[in-house]
Amino acid sequence: MLFNASMLISRVSNSDSRGSTRFLLISLYGGILALALLARFVWLDSLPGVNGDEAWFGVWVEGMLRDHRWGGMSFTARPPDPFYLGPLAMVQAIAEPAPWVLRMAALISGLAFIIVGYAGLRSTIGQRSAWVFALLAATTPIMIV
Repeated sequence: MLFNASMLISRVSNSDSRGSTRFLLISLYGGILALALLARFVWLDSLPGVNGDEAWFGVWVEGMLRDHRWGGMSFTARPPDPFYLGPLAMVQAIAEPAPWVLRMAALISGLAFIIVGYAGLRSTIGQRSAWVFALLAATTPIMIV
């Protein structure tokens, strides 16, 4: 009888240990994800600073919005990325030119990448893998800026 009681106590304490470890990991991962998403919003105009390409795209969009003549090609004779210029034009049409406006299109597409990737992976290979993807995508430095 004593043996069964000790096994029961060890099972209960073992499941409590697993539950607290799981809570700790979820809290840690949630904190990392929240900090990475917060960094996108709070330091949008200053992390790491305005890039020349961002400013050049901003000048193109400003020219398109003001009916300036533009041939539709970059200085390297390549067409610009419409998936970047389109959202940038929408934001720039609403807001005054500012560094945060230049980053808003990248912010929206980065968040969409995380959300769509998580939803797609969760339904195909499972929730744990989808969370790993979301954490890695959210904390990748190129995705933050």
